[in-house]
Amino acid sequence: MTIGLKWKLNLAYTVLIILLISLSSYFNYRYYIMDIRKNMDATTGTITQQIEYNLDQYLDTLVSLSMRPLIHEDGIKSGMEDLLTRTPAAELNFTELQVLEDEVNNFFLYPHADEVTAVHLIDNSGSELRYFPIMQREYDLAPADSPYYNAAKAANGKFVITETLAVPLLYNRDVVNNVFSIYRQLNVYETDKPFAMLVLDFKLDKLANFVNNEVLGADSVVRIVSANNQIVYSTRPEEISTAYSPPDANRWFLGESRLQKADWRVVVGVPIGSVTHRTDLLLVSCYIVGVAILFAMVISGWFATAITRPLHRLQRLMKNAENGEFNVQFHTKSKDEIYHLGNSFNHMIAKIKHLINKVYLTEIYQKEAEFAALQSQISPHFLFNTLESIRMMAEIDGSARSVQMITSLGRLLKENMQQKKWIACREEVEYIENYLLLQSMRLSYPLSYTIECDPELNDRPILAFLIQPLVENSVLHGIRPLLRPGDIRIQLKKEGASHMRIRVADNGAGIPPDELERLRTRLYRMDSSGASGIGLVNINLRMRHAFGQGYALQVSSTPNQGTTVEWTVPLTFDSTSKGELANGTI
Repeated sequence: MTIGLKWKLNLAYTVLIILLISLSSYFNYRYYIMDIRKNMDATTGTITQQIEYNLDQYLDTLVSLSMRPLIHEDGIKSGMEDLLTRTPAAELNFTELQVLEDEVNNFFLYPHADEVTAVHLIDNSGSELRYFPIMQREYDLAPADSPYYNAAKAANGKFVITETLAVPLLYNRDVVNNVFSIYRQLNVYETDKPFAMLVLDFKLDKLANFVNNEVLGADSVVRIVSANNQIVYSTRPEEISTAYSPPDANRWFLGESRLQKADWRVVVGVPIGSVTHRTDLLLVSCYIVGVAILFAMVISGWFATAITRPLHRLQRLMKNAENGEFNVQFHTKSKDEIYHLGNSFNHMIAKIKHLINKVYLTEIYQKEAEFAALQSQISPHFLFNTLESIRMMAEIDGSARSVQMITSLGRLLKENMQQKKWIACREEVEYIENYLLLQSMRLSYPLSYTIECDPELNDRPILAFLIQPLVENSVLHGIRPLLRPGDIRIQLKKEGASHMRIRVADNGAGIPPDELERLRTRLYRMDSSGASGIGLVNINLRMRHAFGQGYALQVSSTPNQGTTVEWTVPLTFDSTSKGELANGTI
């Protein structure tokens, strides 16, 4: 009987694997017991330190969060500090309470909704404001009655971290919410006098992300113990908020590490028996594995051919498909994974054929669309050329006013056809002059206007149509509703070495105070959903996208006296932007 090469290789590999497994099992068994205690002690200590480090990092983040109301951005106090240093919490009006609630949401509840369960603010008079993530009161906790409140006042601005508090839910007293809190007395930086007590409640189960006992085995226990010997957190939930009792060192591997940010310590325990109780079966298991490998390799040889034969056939069909032959199908009598693989191959071939036809049709449709687009470009050019012909005829007939209007309209149309994103300041000024000239001829009452632009700004780049929509707003909503002459003043002034100040002012109808306040709010929130002010919001969005968050419109108005819109834009652009300005692509 001739033995094939495949069987020779299988036999040689089987004998070699069994020999290696037997020798390695014997030596591993001898050294396993010797090293296991040493390794477990080191592992327990390392994991304990890692858990301690992770908890310190997490608590450091939470402690930093409690400092947020004391941060002055650009020298401006937070709304919380500004309001509570001036007015007791009980005397705040609705607008001030809304400002305070928005700031609490932005500081704590929105960005940390999965961590913060409640925010308490207690002013110097003892009045308390409470905030919850889902806008309803989930539990009743009175921080002012807690001993931690007095401890935080004694700390004079330093944070105080509490132990675990099991608080029943208001809507289901049988369910408790395990939380821990950070107390911090908020002091005014300049005077070091307190203006409020901030209490942040955090979900206790967030600590589970940093206390993972699966690495040490399901029987291991990780506990966080406070200075009062109370269990703050445990991987055994029934132990939380109970007194800690040290395990028997003869039955447990123990590791302990103290936290830096809180007066807590991490205690990790692994039962010795869970690690060593199966070592007596190690050697026998290795021999059994070796025999099983030998048997499995023999059996696998019988199935190798049956499994690989249809795969080889499928491989040949794939080669045909690679060469462009898509009229192929895979068939097999078995209903196993190879059958499903073959069906997937058949579906893939059918899909490829479909996509080839689809791409072919798409190319045809694309050519038709390109032709239609070329036709659509004829209309604006035709309109521009027609206007030019009308202008020439009006000039021949001696109608100077008509010539002036047609010339201005033609220039406006020409600028619109160019579709540039960035233009020079002088181009924007010319566009505005043509627009105002047309409007002054259309309005029933005289419209006067002045445009002042520093000469050194003429060639500076600016967003196209950045000023014109505001001028149009002044005409349509400020001047046109009046039955009297109107005046519009436009200024482009250099401000410092790197910025330009733009101002559009009119003496028109103005904006009522309540509507002006809504407009400013929409500009701040970038809300373009309203029926009015959409143009201003869109300009604000364009500036934010082009220059960053620090640039926005400033609107002031007095009813029956006029409206003024001012804003600042940077003069400096990188080399890429200048190059794109030259060809009008940005």
